[in-house]
Amino acid sequence: MTRQQIDKNEAMTGRNSYIDFIKGIAILLVLVGHAIQYCYGAEYFVKGTYFSNPVFRFIYTFHMPLFMAVSGYLLAHTLSHRTEREVAVRRLLQLGIPILSFGALAFAIKWTVHPIYDITGCIKELFHTCVGNLWFLWALLYNQLLLLLIRRIGDKVWMYVLAGILIYFIPDSDFIPAQYTFLYPFLIMGYMTSKYSLEKIYTGKERMRISVGMLVLYTVALYASHMPCTRMWDWGILSHILHTCNRQLIAIFALGWILPLLYGLFRTFSTTWIADFIANTGRNSLAIYYIQTLIFILVSRICHMLPSYGILGVLIGGMVITAECILLAQWCKQFKCTRLLIWGSK
Repeated sequence: MTRQQIDKNEAMTGRNSYIDFIKGIAILLVLVGHAIQYCYGAEYFVKGTYFSNPVFRFIYTFHMPLFMAVSGYLLAHTLSHRTEREVAVRRLLQLGIPILSFGALAFAIKWTVHPIYDITGCIKELFHTCVGNLWFLWALLYNQLLLLLIRRIGDKVWMYVLAGILIYFIPDSDFIPAQYTFLYPFLIMGYMTSKYSLEKIYTGKERMRISVGMLVLYTVALYASHMPCTRMWDWGILSHILHTCNRQLIAIFALGWILPLLYGLFRTFSTTWIADFIANTGRNSLAIYYIQTLIFILVSRICHMLPSYGILGVLIGGMVITAECILLAQWCKQFKCTRLLIWGSK
């Protein structure tokens, strides 16, 4: 497909291939991270050794902030022709239905592998399944509704900043976990990027210099975060805030060099099947996230029985599960029922 054909297709469909490309990269990184976590072997999973894996740690410095920033960017575009109330209702349906349907399916898988006959235990497990496993969709819903509320009150930059400061003091709980607070600034960054056309910063002529500079800051921030003094923070809620800010700063620096890099890669390979495959994967990112979480829940339930195949297990398991997710996502698009359960729309 030529560049002119791509531009014509985008004009007809209303989709941005570059945004789909970013989402595709992000969801593939999710799959890689989970493959390292669940497919390396029983001992690796049970002891949580994957937290020290350099590839796993690298991915987890930015992949969910990248998703959240893209969501904020798209939200700003949606708000250009819809009211806050209309968008809020759409988000409640588009995210709420998949969350509930996933909770029922995931609970059924868990119960099949390890039955629970106590009613109270079943209710608790169902609650934790609905709230915990698709945590990013909950974080997305929570932060988008917060943004819509602030925008309704007054669409001012200082109001978004003030809200970002105040939510640091919300205690970590089952209903509002700390990762919701962690991801809030990235939704706002994406929203502001779209609203004020700030994407020119990393798509312009200076993008390579910006990318190199941010890479240096990212490296320094990672090194500083592992210095002994950072492990001695023990000041209650202040320690929690400092830790969250530190993670956010690392993610901001990561996005600062990764986005220009992704833009350069997209412009270079935009007319090839590789970019088309990644963009198509991005278009199905919600379904892939939904399906891969179900698969990895099943894997985690039998993980203690898996032999330790190491990196070979990650490669084979990751490729098989990725292929399954992509094919199942395409298949699910054909039916109204599955589109409703997974995408929250017909």
